[in-house]
Amino acid sequence: MQIPLLARALRDRGHALTLLCPPDSVIAQEMSSTGFPVLPLPSGKRHIAGSIVSVAHFLRSGRYDILHAHVSEDIRVLSPARALACRDTPFFITRHMGVKHARRDVLHRLLYRQVRRIFAVSSYVADGVRAALPVPPDRVAVLPPGIDLSRFQPDRYDGAQARVALGLDPGRPVVGMLGRITPMKGHAEFLEAVRRLRDGGRDVNFVVAGGCGDGDRERTYTENIHALARRLGLADAVRFIGFAAEPAAVFAALDVFVFPSHLEAFGLSLVEAMAMGLPTVACAAGGVLDIVEDGRTGLLVPPRDPASLALAIGRLLDDPAGRIRLGHAARAASPRWDIVRIAESYDSEYTRAVAGAPASA
Repeated sequence: MQIPLLARALRDRGHALTLLCPPDSVIAQEMSSTGFPVLPLPSGKRHIAGSIVSVAHFLRSGRYDILHAHVSEDIRVLSPARALACRDTPFFITRHMGVKHARRDVLHRLLYRQVRRIFAVSSYVADGVRAALPVPPDRVAVLPPGIDLSRFQPDRYDGAQARVALGLDPGRPVVGMLGRITPMKGHAEFLEAVRRLRDGGRDVNFVVAGGCGDGDRERTYTENIHALARRLGLADAVRFIGFAAEPAAVFAALDVFVFPSHLEAFGLSLVEAMAMGLPTVACAAGGVLDIVEDGRTGLLVPPRDPASLALAIGRLLDDPAGRIRLGHAARAASPRWDIVRIAESYDSEYTRAVAGAPASA
């Protein structure tokens, strides 16, 4: 989702981009369909040597000012290819996920020596990079993902109509979450909070939007979440609507957005909901701490705590004026994540690198 969005924003700023990725991937198909050239590279460890040769040939064949990886493991291909091509092309990495294991062995010191700067999507990720990877701290900078603000304009939607479109009672409040149904996203805690709210007599619509993640583990998790909803007696209270191709239309139907992820590197759906002017309840962990200012742009609760989650949701349901206040403040904060602004930041870094200037502070 992020790479095509950023690529289009950079193209709008006059850059020419080529994507290096597996040819059968969804991102390759989307980028090709929007006019971006794609260099096909097979995935998997057994193809590393061939990919190194292919990228080296690619770098030698034309004038490429910048090499930028958005999957950290790709350093195993890109650093050797850059050296093999005898190119000093400035090399950047954006780290979209937290660091699970320290990488300070000789091999990784050699690989990361070629990296000009690592962009981390949040302070949480940046702290992990500085602690675990062999890079000087000043080579790590926080640069969040971006969203297309033009897609998230609350004035374009009528809340009652949005609820009807989802099969909901337009006269009842709606609380919902949106995101892939995968472990760590907090679906179980959300359902436990819903049970507490229902037991307290709340007459509210609850919505879970998002499709199943890839793989057997995710499918099993999704089945378990649906089973938990039935076991808690919530079959008639929670509406699972699956993948939302137009998330803004889902957000328009909500009165409160809940982001109960246990530990998120960032939280794009949270930022999107805030751009739609929604009051939010999120877990105070990971990248969320860069996004929500507790009590001003949303409410923060401890992760894995259904009781606190239910109390915060109930607090917002009981306070319409407070919901409006939080929603307005959230909307006012959303330009921080405008993809146009994020692309401008990347552009500035690229320009300095091509000019031979030191990386920005």
